[in-house]
Amino acid sequence: MKKMTPAAPVYKDLVLIGGGHAHIQVLKILAMNPIKHLRITLISDVLYAPYSGMLPGYLAGHYTFEDVHFDLPLICAKANVRFIHSAVINIDTLQQSIAINRPHSIAYDVLSINVGCSPDLPENIDIKHTLPMKPISAFLDKWSELLNFMATFPDQEKREAKTTGANIAVVGGGAAGLEVAMILQRKLGQKCSSINLFQSADRLLPTHPKITQNKLAKRASQMGLNIYLNEKVTSYHDHVITTSSGKQFACDRAIWATQASAPSWIAKTGLPTDSKGFIKVKRELQVEGHPIIFAAGDCIAFPTPLAKSGVYAVRQGKVLANNLRSALLGAKRQKHKPQKNFLSLITAGEPVAYASKRVYLGSGHLWWLVKDYIDRKFMQKWQDYSQITQNMDRKFANQDSLNALDVSFTENDCGGCGSKMDPQTLFSVLSSLESPKSNSTSLIEVGLKERDDAMVTKPLHGQQITESVDMFRSFISDPYLFGKIATLHAISDLYAIGSKPFSAQALIQLPDAPPTILARDLKILLQGIGSVLKEEGIELTGGHTTVGSELQAGFAVMGVLSQLSIKTTCQDGDELLLTKPLGTGACLRAHMQGDLSARDLEEILSGMLGSNGIALDLLEEFQIHAMTDISGFGLAGHLFEMLGASSLQAVIDLPSIPIYCGYHDAIKNRHMGTLASATGMHIKASVPNIMLDPQTSGGLLIAVPKGEAQKILDRIRSKSSIPAARIGAIRARASTAPPMVIESTV
Repeated sequence: MKKMTPAAPVYKDLVLIGGGHAHIQVLKILAMNPIKHLRITLISDVLYAPYSGMLPGYLAGHYTFEDVHFDLPLICAKANVRFIHSAVINIDTLQQSIAINRPHSIAYDVLSINVGCSPDLPENIDIKHTLPMKPISAFLDKWSELLNFMATFPDQEKREAKTTGANIAVVGGGAAGLEVAMILQRKLGQKCSSINLFQSADRLLPTHPKITQNKLAKRASQMGLNIYLNEKVTSYHDHVITTSSGKQFACDRAIWATQASAPSWIAKTGLPTDSKGFIKVKRELQVEGHPIIFAAGDCIAFPTPLAKSGVYAVRQGKVLANNLRSALLGAKRQKHKPQKNFLSLITAGEPVAYASKRVYLGSGHLWWLVKDYIDRKFMQKWQDYSQITQNMDRKFANQDSLNALDVSFTENDCGGCGSKMDPQTLFSVLSSLESPKSNSTSLIEVGLKERDDAMVTKPLHGQQITESVDMFRSFISDPYLFGKIATLHAISDLYAIGSKPFSAQALIQLPDAPPTILARDLKILLQGIGSVLKEEGIELTGGHTTVGSELQAGFAVMGVLSQLSIKTTCQDGDELLLTKPLGTGACLRAHMQGDLSARDLEEILSGMLGSNGIALDLLEEFQIHAMTDISGFGLAGHLFEMLGASSLQAVIDLPSIPIYCGYHDAIKNRHMGTLASATGMHIKASVPNIMLDPQTSGGLLIAVPKGEAQKILDRIRSKSSIPAARIGAIRARASTAPPMVIESTV
């Protein structure tokens, strides 16, 4: 799949909060029929969005994690959608901005909310030992903890009561509660003293046909479940559940499957809500009184009350996509007509399902196969983006055939200084940012705050000034993270030479857009840059902006030499250390092609966001013979530079090299970093592809005296969780021997 880059400037922002069932459909529908000049952003606090219909099958062990989850970063990469991994804190409807768990906000022109529910728990509850079933992603984390707890019970907790097994409670006798109770009984029944199901009503499954209720109640009792009707749980504390009738039950863990409430942050937004905090919407899924805000799924209060069931969100997806398009283009909106009756398939912890639709239809393995087919078909339909490349090529081949946003804007097609960002936009963004602070400001006499044309420094007598420059294109849709990683990458060169950075000037190219969009993008990017500079004690002293076809960021950085570390001074007998895994080149290429999983993306992001500032500490505490950072030329290219023209040879223990998990799949799918082959030709050495992989914000390659490796590794690991490793050694080289030798052991 080719990278899908916007073929036209961005005029407006459509922001989707949450990766619910409706938004999953919106992403694909709008990708298949794109709107010219529109940028779509998905904000989610989770990387994987679960499909609720397959949750019971997953808990019972019939499906894998991948079977039942939508990989949101992967889908967004395929759909050419910007993905922001963060929790939402509030929405400012007047400023049209979304406060997230970061220093910056996200602006919108049209907004949609599909965030699900939060648990509705009593005040007197032991939350540590409670597993609310909403939101599902959080429930699955606690489910894993429950299984681990059961595997070690009763050793994991000291309890006064001596029992042969744990006491588990399920609160809520609807479909979700009954299904999970039967799954627990099937999986863990032999390890439990009791599994109790509490229902506040006088019957299980009150919204289902009576025959369905009776058959499933009978099956649950046959399995060994203890069912308590007309028993509302009022508290859960000190391993004891208390009900409204005053009865008490021993309980080690409680699963809460009662009706949920709206996420608490919605109340802060000022959006209209019902008594339980759910967002009031019209039949068009437009929020009441807010023409540019829409909502769907469990977080809404529809004019006709709907149960909090994924089946309704699934049905809302296409209508929501149409009405978002209408809000942007001015077309007629559709009304959502909820299905009055739908096929309900309830499982019993085994590959058997009970079917009803107004009336009881039957039960058995055949109905399980029907449910399995429906669920897998839904997942496959909205995960499959194979048609999009051809469709996008056809659409963008004739831009005039696209529906386009009606915005008056003259594109910047100038070169030279004519391509600069306009002064009003630039200065408004700079003025809104936090004043730069640094612990090295004594070296800077004229910087960003003076708004002059150049920086003026006044080093102290005897100080040596170091300088470096770096720049690259954006490799991730999140400008905040891109700004952070680009900054860390640029200052790494100074750390590697033994210099403490004190100033940076930014070189930024933003994709052409109207001033409002440029201001939004520049502010987020600078927040990312500024967060790193502040943490590292560096001052942003100026820079240059321009507009072009894509996002780029670069830096000219200056530092004061602390203790000089030359990369070419390694010695015979030295041991080689590497502080970060390899593989970002292939992984980032795979991500840009929509072919890298969210787990693998998070792993490389975590690595790239690690600072190489520890180099200064190592130089002060240990004897370091040579050091460099690994960047575009890969491990082999930078090791080749380290050896220089010396008569030394690097012997590399290939299995000891730490590698990011996603690298092997990326290479298998032919996603090799562009520079890899060119680097291999340059060094004229036969080395594995992983040693040629170009690194972004890579680790340090350090040559240390023999016998010192473990001490230094312990020091590095005490500062971070990154798996630093000893990867080889330096030894004398015969005149005819190659500069690098790859061995299985050293």
